[in-house]
Amino acid sequence: MRPVAALDEAVEAGPSPSVVVVDRHVLFRSGLVRLLREEGIDVVGEAASGATALAVVAEKAPDVVVLDLGLSDLPGIEVSRRLLAVNPRLNIVAMASADGETDVVDAIVAGACCCLAREAPREEILEVIGAAARGELSVARELVPELVDRARATRSNRPAAPPAQLNKRELDVLRLLVEGCDNREIAARLFISPTTAKHHVSSIIAKLGVANRIQAAVRAVSDALV
Repeated sequence: MRPVAALDEAVEAGPSPSVVVVDRHVLFRSGLVRLLREEGIDVVGEAASGATALAVVAEKAPDVVVLDLGLSDLPGIEVSRRLLAVNPRLNIVAMASADGETDVVDAIVAGACCCLAREAPREEILEVIGAAARGELSVARELVPELVDRARATRSNRPAAPPAQLNKRELDVLRLLVEGCDNREIAARLFISPTTAKHHVSSIIAKLGVANRIQAAVRAVSDALV
């Protein structure tokens, strides 16, 4: 898994988020807790198992849960589903080893908003947790094609949704979002400025009524817009 890149534009950071850290390895977990607290992040609880995580999150009601997908008692995906069933607004950071891309995709499909490699550097950990606290979706770019493929595989046979609300240029940009392009690549491919590309992406997100560019890409495929 390559470094995670927040796919939404950065916004001003709010108050320090409250976080629960769930990881089966005590040394890794304690190190992560220490790192977050050194950065002024309010770690309100920790857990080594899925069952404990469910109890701690219910008690502490954190803003963000950093969730190890390799828990021994319950699969991390199942823990994520149970947590979100109780609180759909909970922001979950799915954490896996560098070769755990399939697990991460499953977690994102299940509702996790961000993914993080266990091997990620300090700066990336803080960036991703900050993105999660703001409710942004942040995934490793190479996972975008698989997320889109999942949407394509589950697409019904209904007729394509009318794309009348998107103009031709926005449809061009939407096709590139489906390919996983960032604003700079969109600008280069369409011979426009990065600022103009950013404007088109923002307009697409607003018109489709989605929260971010990944959701726009998935919506484009699931509704056969492109």
